[in-house]
Amino acid sequence: MQSDTPILDRVEEIEELLHSLKSRVHDQHDPEFIRQIKSLEAALEALRRQHEALGGGE
Repeated sequence: MQSDTPILDRVEEIEELLHSLKSRVHDQHDPEFIRQIKSLEAALEALRRQHEALGGGE
């Protein structure tokens, strides 16, 4: 049986990339940039919750 761990690993990898992006972007006060980052963060959190609801734990 295949584990769901790769899904969670990918979510964590994307979170790390998002954090790196936020720290590197110089114009973090741009409203569109902020909106896109918040949208990505919300999508990642939704994926994490969905994974946990399907029985995948950490």
